Amino acid sequence: MKTTYTKSSSRITALISGIFMIALLVVAGGILGIGADSFTPETSAQNTITQNESVEFTLNATSSNINTGTRSVSIWTITPNLEVVTNENFSLRYTYTGDVKHLFADDGEDTSDFWNGTDLDPDNNLNSGQVATISGSESDVGTYTYKIKGTGGVTQVNDEVTVKVSAPPRFNFDFEPITNVDIDGRPGATSSINLILESVNGYSGTIDVAITDVLDENDNSYGPNFEDENGDKLINIVLDESSVTLQGASNNQFAAVQASLSSGDTATIPISLQTMRPINEDAEFRVQIRMDDLSNTADDDPQFGEFTINADGFAPRTIEEF
Repeated sequence: MKTTYTKSSSRITALISGIFMIALLVVAGGILGIGADSFTPETSAQNTITQNESVEFTLNATSSNINTGTRSVSIWTITPNLEVVTNENFSLRYTYTGDVKHLFADDGEDTSDFWNGTDLDPDNNLNSGQVATISGSESDVGTYTYKIKGTGGVTQVNDEVTVKVSAPPRFNFDFEPITNVDIDGRPGATSSINLILESVNGYSGTIDVAITDVLDENDNSYGPNFEDENGDKLINIVLDESSVTLQGASNNQFAAVQASLSSGDTATIPISLQTMRPINEDAEFRVQIRMDDLSNTADDDPQFGEFTINADGFAPRTIEEF
């Protein structure tokens, strides 16, 4: 750093002014952490200069107290684009480089339950480059911006990260998919299949289960009673009440039962089938089921499912065939 000084009209004034200028440079050097030995000989009081002669004062910045390195702070989530639910614990990681002395947290616009105004390193125990973790949760839904700032140097450094906080899924129930069941088209043939209900997110309650319709491959309806155009039942379908409470018709549905489902558990509803009338050709029938939560706590209510009956065609033999 160079400063140009022009001598005044008298030798005495030049001497006094030179000494004064040196004093200012020494004070400035002290502030910047530079000792008096950092001045070159050119900075000595030069009382032999002539009037109007210019002299250069050269300052060598050799002190280690002047920071020329990089200063930064960083904050991030362990999982990119982190999304959590309310009251779910999550972690933020942060670090810094350079001569940052203090780390402070600010939650930005939203009100945070654990972040706002936090001094992340009150005892200055965190070292440059060291990674630290802070954990917490939010009780309200929102997108939170967590900001970190580092102070202690000439300028403040900042970084931020966002976390989306959503409402947790409500209590719910589900069912294991039923694909198909085979039955012979001969009258009196029987078959069976199970409908398994599952508790989701701790659901506990009573579920109304009902057969609502039976359709053939052309979407022709046989109704929940599975009767042909003559009113004759083709296949009798029974929701087995041995493990559930028989409820009878409800919501204009047929063969409804009530199943009790405990938190984290399953409930099995056996479904029995019996061929009542001859089914002469191979056929497929889709049995539609409706499930209603009678406890009014499930998120998805009602739910619908179906399974397929594969009926093997039955051709009765004539007397001539024997």
